[in-house]
Amino acid sequence: MQLYKTNELLTYRLPVKKPLILQLLISSAVFLATTNTAQNLIGQVNAETVAQSDVATSTATSTKMFDARTSGDIQDTVTAYFKDTPILAKIAKCESTFNQYNADGSVFRGRANNADVGVMQINEKYHALRAKKLGIDIHTLEGNLAYGKRLYKEEGVAPWSASKPCWGASASKAVVAVR
Repeated sequence: MQLYKTNELLTYRLPVKKPLILQLLISSAVFLATTNTAQNLIGQVNAETVAQSDVATSTATSTKMFDARTSGDIQDTVTAYFKDTPILAKIAKCESTFNQYNADGSVFRGRANNADVGVMQINEKYHALRAKKLGIDIHTLEGNLAYGKRLYKEEGVAPWSASKPCWGASASKAVVAVR
């Protein structure tokens, strides 16, 4: 066996009379045994592959989740998105009957106030500039839901107080049912 040093890595070469596959296997085993660099590189590659896979899966799921166009699809999306805060799903139902878009593809606007947009009826006059600064587009389903959740965390249900007779009744029924 001969020892060669190339780029700080040690490799062993067997005499040519051994089968090539055996040479490769032994050479690989020696390489892995004599250096941690290979293990570190393999770990980095695997971590990067897993991270890229997670991003691709997340992106695919996100794209699929927010590609809802019909009221039924949007209802399912809203319910799943607000599973930890179901009151927001009730508010969405009362505010927009789960509409983010009109039949022509334009964003759904409020009847009482044309500045209210999307499934959560986020008011452009008060929130469009702030949402934009946060990198949120309230005219998309994803952005409308994200901004609605953020607004709820900051102000509770106050921004949707006009529709409280609708969602407040269902919230009260839920509390009575639990008791």
